[in-house]
Amino acid sequence: MSGTQLTFIISETSVSYAEVLRSSQTVTRSGTHSFSSSRTDERKEELEEFIRHANLNQEYEEYSLAVCLTQSALVPTVIFSASSPSQVADLLFEGEIDKDELDFNRIPELSVVNVYTVPLWIKSLFIMKFPKMLIQHEQTMNIRALFQGSTIKLKIVLTIFEEYFSLNIIHNSDLLFSNAYAYTAMEDLVYYTQFALKNKGLENEKASLLGVTASHDSEELFRSVAAVLTKMQGSPNYDVSTTQIFQQQVLCV
Repeated sequence: MSGTQLTFIISETSVSYAEVLRSSQTVTRSGTHSFSSSRTDERKEELEEFIRHANLNQEYEEYSLAVCLTQSALVPTVIFSASSPSQVADLLFEGEIDKDELDFNRIPELSVVNVYTVPLWIKSLFIMKFPKMLIQHEQTMNIRALFQGSTIKLKIVLTIFEEYFSLNIIHNSDLLFSNAYAYTAMEDLVYYTQFALKNKGLENEKASLLGVTASHDSEELFRSVAAVLTKMQGSPNYDVSTTQIFQQQVLCV
């Protein structure tokens, strides 16, 4: 399908795909599957079945997969070059890390490297089915897409998934803040966002508030968060907008 990009996002709990027109970033077809099992072999079977029934046998112009897992960290390139992905993981990630599941994406625009984990079964399955697949962490794709747009004015970006959300704050063409948080309620997103803005002395600044969402539920959650933030004492009137992680992927290939 000339001019169409096949995009995927995968997390611990679900997988989604979308066909996106590269010229306009319009999603023309999409689908989602929530995993019913936590066992690797069973989730692999569910993923294969999901892809089979989606009828994704056409030739697409580009292929991309956003890995949406919480073990991810941005490291300055100079530090990364002086060490190794495993050394960085030992320093930043909790628990024992399978070195075979470590991966990294360079983000030259900011002179940083995103070090993260991705299960081997995910990488092997997608590469076998789609040999041209670009696999990156969602944070890599998100940041690269954001820095292709305007980055002078203050921009607060919440990227929301089922288990966690990432918060990026951009100002004067610089990534001032970047982190990911687990959450259980809308109030958690409000708290972490306000806490980060206060620590940067930006809580009273006018800003663009962008929600990067993966589903209808995550978009509704973002809208609720945006409504609370704009009503809080001292908060400016935000310029609120949304986009989908599928659309962000088009800007990264």
